Amino acid sequence: TVIPNGLPMAEIRQVQPGQTKIPGLGANEPLILFAGRLTPQKNVLNLVSALSQVIRQHPDVNAILFGDGPLKEALSARLVKSQGNRRIRLMEYTGQLWQWLKRADVFVSVSHYEGHPNAVLEAMACQCVTVVSDIAAHREFLDDQSTYFVSPTSSDAIATGIMQALTETENKVKKINVAFNKVSSRTIDVVAEEYVQCYQGVLKGG
Repeated sequence: TVIPNGLPMAEIRQVQPGQTKIPGLGANEPLILFAGRLTPQKNVLNLVSALSQVIRQHPDVNAILFGDGPLKEALSARLVKSQGNRRIRLMEYTGQLWQWLKRADVFVSVSHYEGHPNAVLEAMACQCVTVVSDIAAHREFLDDQSTYFVSPTSSDAIATGIMQALTETENKVKKINVAFNKVSSRTIDVVAEEYVQCYQGVLKGG
């Protein structure tokens, strides 16, 4: 039995978009978010290369990467060499991710492999369009109607997916709505009841 993660939907609904208090980040400028461990699994070096491409074509775009990990130093060095380094910011873990997701235009997760990623689920619940790697873990709960799939091995493909998510209007709104409907019923209470039923089934079987 597989029971997907639950979300505190009532709490998420009450959260207001985050206020941009970062120097140089305009309140109405497009914003791309990443949140997670800065590890090879998360494919962050390829992501930064893709973000640099996006910013070269769209100089008003900003990106924030929330997290920490063993690749932080390498990422910082990459940004120093990047033309878009002033628009790409590395920041520590945030306890206000929902506020930022409601402020952001795109959430990106291009991992090489995943479990059932909470950050992507939270983006869907916050009605932030997602760009995700085309891997089995993401295909388990997303489809072409609810996200932009990209190849995790190609920074060009990642950049193209992000630019589509930034520039498309009608298609993006459709994806946001489909994605939200996928998670809106996955509340903590619903998931807890599924666990109870699972345990009861195991006990009866024993």
